[in-house]
Amino acid sequence: MQIIIIGGGLTGLSLYLQLRHRCPKQSVNITILERHAYQFQQHESHSTFNGGLGVAPNGMRILRRLSPQIYVEVKATGFMTNTFDFRTRGGWRLGKWPASSSADGEGTLMIDQKTLREVLRRHVPSEDIREGAKVVQVRSNGSVVLEDGATIEHCIIDEGEPGREPEFQNLMNVGGSMPTRYLDNLLTPDRAHVVMTFGSSGFIGYTPFLSFSTSGSSQQPSPRSMWWSTYTDSPSEASRRTINTPDDPKLRLEMHDRHHDWTDPIIQHIVKDLIETNNEIDSSEKASLDLHTPTWIVRNIPRWSRGRVILIGDAAHALPSTSGQGVSQAFEDASALSTLFAQEFGDGVVMLTDGKVESLTSRYEQLRKPRVDRILAEALRMQSGKEDLNTVQLVLMYVVMWIVARIGRVKQMAWAHDYDIEKAVASVL
Repeated sequence: MQIIIIGGGLTGLSLYLQLRHRCPKQSVNITILERHAYQFQQHESHSTFNGGLGVAPNGMRILRRLSPQIYVEVKATGFMTNTFDFRTRGGWRLGKWPASSSADGEGTLMIDQKTLREVLRRHVPSEDIREGAKVVQVRSNGSVVLEDGATIEHCIIDEGEPGREPEFQNLMNVGGSMPTRYLDNLLTPDRAHVVMTFGSSGFIGYTPFLSFSTSGSSQQPSPRSMWWSTYTDSPSEASRRTINTPDDPKLRLEMHDRHHDWTDPIIQHIVKDLIETNNEIDSSEKASLDLHTPTWIVRNIPRWSRGRVILIGDAAHALPSTSGQGVSQAFEDASALSTLFAQEFGDGVVMLTDGKVESLTSRYEQLRKPRVDRILAEALRMQSGKEDLNTVQLVLMYVVMWIVARIGRVKQMAWAHDYDIEKAVASVL
């Protein structure tokens, strides 16, 4: 059977690796169609920030079971944390929130998304990826038409374009890197965590990158570390749909104006560097602004499949960054779907009938939609903490966060972090 994966992003690569891990090679041929050409970078130095993300414990658990080698490589290029440190704009600690699983101690990995993509890409044979393949039509009978007129038959799994119009959340995201020396006091073993600061004019967070030393026996900080911020905005329809240039002086000045009076010295370093005009200072010695993107979500898609076409990842359910679960839910999709396919191919079957595909996708949706819907609902509830707030709203948010951190309700995140997708799939088989 031929399976076509449209899109070679994190979801598509993960699905390919999961299918190869579980399905008999003689039963399944897998091809990834990717419109862009991969450009590998020397990510060890993290000189360019391409957008950060957190792989939650449930996502890391999937990588560990998929391949110990991939798991080690991914951990070597990011920063593993067990704690999120939430603070006020004045530097007061609201509380430490767990970023690890109570089930097995698995932590959350903060990583540059392009670096994560490169690690996964290196484990996919080049002959199974068609770069520069632009899909212009997807048919429900399981065939795609490419821009060059070629048609490919059989089952299609789409991780590319969303299944319905995305919703803009009136939130913009900016991010970049900074010298790791700014974080010297954060890199001691008892303080190795992610810091997130909330104020009336948005949110800003930062975290170190760690990479394996040359000997591979220990972790050492890389020269650059990561920062990111979210703020309220309502840009024009045209600008929402593009990644805006981070070189815009107005954008940098606005970032400075929003956070210049926040007391954290690391935040002060960042915002001052963004408006620094002294060209004699080497760029490696100051913070950079490398990314400016809108926040979109995709929700309430009635069906994630039609005929032999299946939606997965952001195409089915784009989640806001507040969820902390975007890539981990994509990994869960890939794990669930590959397990369901593997069951069908267990007896040497080499082709699935339309009825078999429909049954498979029904179980996939039955398993995945309730969980994704709950994660999205929780994320939208928490998203107000990143929006512009008046004084009363800000104080109320601080009080609620302080109380929640102390009465133990943060343990409620266990339903997300401790989730075992393999056990969940077994329950519907």
